[in-house]
Amino acid sequence: MTRGSAVVLMYHRIGSGSLPGREAREHVYAVAKDAFTAQIALLADRACPVVTFDTVADAALGRSILPARAVALTFDDGNATDYGDVAPVLARHGYSAAFFVSPSRIGTSGYLTWSEVRALHTAGMAIGAHGLDHTLLPTLSDRDLRWQLVEARREIAGRVGVAPRYLSLPGGAGDARVLATATEAGYDIVAGSAQARFRAGRRTTMIPRFAVRHDESLPRFDALVRHAPLMLLRRSLRYHAVRAERGTRAAFAAWQRRMH
Repeated sequence: MTRGSAVVLMYHRIGSGSLPGREAREHVYAVAKDAFTAQIALLADRACPVVTFDTVADAALGRSILPARAVALTFDDGNATDYGDVAPVLARHGYSAAFFVSPSRIGTSGYLTWSEVRALHTAGMAIGAHGLDHTLLPTLSDRDLRWQLVEARREIAGRVGVAPRYLSLPGGAGDARVLATATEAGYDIVAGSAQARFRAGRRTTMIPRFAVRHDESLPRFDALVRHAPLMLLRRSLRYHAVRAERGTRAAFAAWQRRMH
């Protein structure tokens, strides 16, 4: 019996253009509302097996079996558009998603309020942590890293009524120390940003995801959610090329610092 696989999509803000006070290049991951609506409609038109993130997580932990070529939906950062724009589209098609929030941002301009987070939870959405304040986790000391992860989980549990099972890495940044600390803090699953298809069958606590960007064409999106091998390969190669380039730049910068 096949154990199945899933393309897990990672969205951020629904909208377009830059916003004041956001991280550099945040707008690159802002998907226009019309484009997002068309993408979700395409999933329905293609009769893609859209599963909950819980289903993928349980498959990663060896508790369930995925259908072949499944798709799951996730949303990072806790943008206000998660409630105003995303939730109505998902409800229209009967889909569920995981929403990863940073408690320190909740209630600030452009982000969800706690009442909206609770409403998403009541509607059957999974609520996960995205760090306490979106600090890149590998940059933290052991003590601060644990505090970030424990405090984020405690705050969400107090506000929503259920402790989150899942952690999404801010900026996609994580390493073995972060993963180990997340497990110690009580998270079952860590959602990353490696551009790869999740394959069930081997127990793991890390789930890769495909970032949906502002320039994602509908044909490319179609190929991705159909698990087209060539598209999966292209996304993987692009991801590793970008990682290698960043590593080279970081090494060069470190060398320059030593020289001075």
